[in-house]
Amino acid sequence: MIPPHYGGYVSRMKMWAPGQVVTPQNDISSLVSPKMYQQFVLPGDRKIVASFPYHSFHMHATEYHQIDNLLTLDKLTCVQTFLDITGTGITLDTMLAAARRVLAVKPLLLGALDVETAERCLRELPSAGLCLMLSTNHRGPIPDEHTSWLHLHCT
Repeated sequence: MIPPHYGGYVSRMKMWAPGQVVTPQNDISSLVSPKMYQQFVLPGDRKIVASFPYHSFHMHATEYHQIDNLLTLDKLTCVQTFLDITGTGITLDTMLAAARRVLAVKPLLLGALDVETAERCLRELPSAGLCLMLSTNHRGPIPDEHTSWLHLHCT
């Protein structure tokens, strides 16, 4: 067991919580219908969520057709996703619409991969329940553009 950090724990998706936290995910959900997910996968997700006090359910854009199923998990703390518009065939407009659906019910940890996308999120998404993360796929130093954006919005 990882010891507590500042009186709590940090999830795999960088969410701090005052108790044990887990980051469930079901990449297989991109391959099944919502009805199949509800019948075969959701019961397992419900057990996982019931076993921990805090959760950040990780999902990909290809799994957004399962949002309604995930939002039935009353004890689910939040949903986490990245706005990865490269290679998925899913538009940023579609991803932001999914983010709004989640934010209407649950908090959302949302990763933007560039400053332009992060700015659009700030303009178009409700702030209540939103934790916007500026992420990077870069190895090595954080890009100057990201550092400047973080200083502007986080200090």
